[in-house]
This record gives sequence, C-alpha cells and structure tokens, in this order.
Amino acid sequence: VELIEHKAGRFIADIQFRVAKKQQESLPLRHPPVPVDLSQVVRATVVGIRSEDAEALILAHGNDAMTAGLDALHKRIASEFPEPLRDPYRYLRALLESNSASAAKKAEEKLAEPPANNSAVAAAALEGWTAEWVRRRRALVVAEFEALSIDAQAEWVERLRTHLIERGAHPSIRKRLDSHGWKHQLVAGELIRFFKGADWDKPSPQELLAIAAQRGGR
Repeated sequence: VELIEHKAGRFIADIQFRVAKKQQESLPLRHPPVPVDLSQVVRATVVGIRSEDAEALILAHGNDAMTAGLDALHKRIASEFPEPLRDPYRYLRALLESNSASAAKKAEEKLAEPPANNSAVAAAALEGWTAEWVRRRRALVVAEFEALSIDAQAEWVERLRTHLIERGAHPSIRKRLDSHGWKHQLVAGELIRFFKGADWDKPSPQELLAIAAQRGGR
C-alpha cells in the first residue's frame, strides 16, 4: 500500500492510496554506520544527557534526526511550559522514537503512481498506521507528563478530578483516579486528553507518511 498526497499550494489537501502486489526485491548491501556527529553529543551533554546515551540515540536514529530532536528539546527547556523539564533524556528518546524525518522523506519520494480501487486494503493500512502513530504519541505524552515535577503532576491530577466532576464522567473513572492514580487504564486516556487536548490522537498526513515508510507501506 502506498500513500499518495494531493497538495493545494504548500499544504496537503487530501490523501489517497495505491494498492499493488509487492515485488520481491534483492536485499541491499549493508552500509557502515554513519559516523557520530560529536557536536550533537556536546549539545546533548549541555542539557544533562550522558554522552554514551547521546551516541546511542544517534546510532539508532541518525545525525539529522538527533539534530532536529535536540532543537526541539532545547526549545522545550527554554519555554519551561507547562513546567521545567525534569528528564531531558527520556523526553528526547520518546521524541526521536515518535518522529523520523528521514523516513518521511523516503516515503514522499515513492509517492508517484495513481491510486487503485482496493479501498478495503487501503483502509486497513491507514488504520494500522494511525494505530501505530497513536501508540507512539501516547508514549511521548506520558513521558512528558512524567518529566514534570511531582507538584506539577499533582496539580494536573487535581484539575482533572475537577474536570471529570464538572463533565459528569462515570463514577467508576473518578473512583479509579482516587484509588489507583492517573496511570490506571480507565484514567490514563482521560488525563492525556485533558493534558494535550481533544486532538492529541489525530495524526497529520505527514506523520502518517513517516509511519508508512517505516513499515514499508504495510
């Protein structure tokens, strides 16, 4: 399955799919690992990330992804919103796992053929990509929340408790929040939605392109 974007100016107006039988391809030769950009390691250590952890992230995701991730991390630290970041490494690791600029670029290069009519296969592929994106996004949001101070987490939980009462949420949800905390499976989704907004689980076409590339169009 290939995802095809239709642009209106600089923006993606619609996405469609092309479904085709996958041809057997010869396996490419393995390339040697990309040399680690030590300047990015230095940038990581400045914010408290160990050099060995930074090198491991670069080897796993590449120098370009690390550069973009560190840019986002430095902006997050500078903003101190909603609270100062407590664990830069966990935040950066989750960010890199949820984004792949190189994968998105490869996917866009392959989008050239017109869509087919196999809507069932296309819909299944889209559902799979969306589910994978939501899983990664959820992990990133949880990591961001856990990186907040204990006091900040408690404040958010108290605000969530008030919100659930005002919304008239089912008593079982409020009961689980009181007895098991925000990590309970009935409560975690409510907290994530309250923390990040109703559209937290709505991926953009570009984000789906990245997932499609990583999964080989499946």
